[in-house]
Amino acid sequence: MAKTIPEWTDELRTGDREIDTHHRALFQIVKRLAVAAELGRADLEVDTALTFLTEYGKHHFATEDQWMVRLNYPYIETHRAAHRAFVNQIADFHAQLNDATRAEVAQALVRFASDWFDRHVKLVDMPLIEFLRGQRQT
Repeated sequence: MAKTIPEWTDELRTGDREIDTHHRALFQIVKRLAVAAELGRADLEVDTALTFLTEYGKHHFATEDQWMVRLNYPYIETHRAAHRAFVNQIADFHAQLNDATRAEVAQALVRFASDWFDRHVKLVDMPLIEFLRGQRQT
């Protein structure tokens, strides 16, 4: 596999316990899939990962959406668009299982999820968390 196994870093912590718990769960499933892919056993994990990521999207994104609505978050539509893009991409990976090997889908999924997660936390979630903290202080 071209990309190394993703590692959790403090840069990925938002400081919000609930969000960080959700993020760590996503991170762990991606890491588990990456390890399986490196061991040539991705076929055993890719379905589990896709199912988890589908459910994760429903639960985690609904949690963030409730916060954004309640707080009248000014960038709610941009944040929602990022979530929709994730959900759509995971659905695309499900569809790819019909045309590609599970190992190919697993490798692409690990690359996508690792990159998406890093960008999303730093560029989309952190501004939401900062806004949330500002609202709590007022």
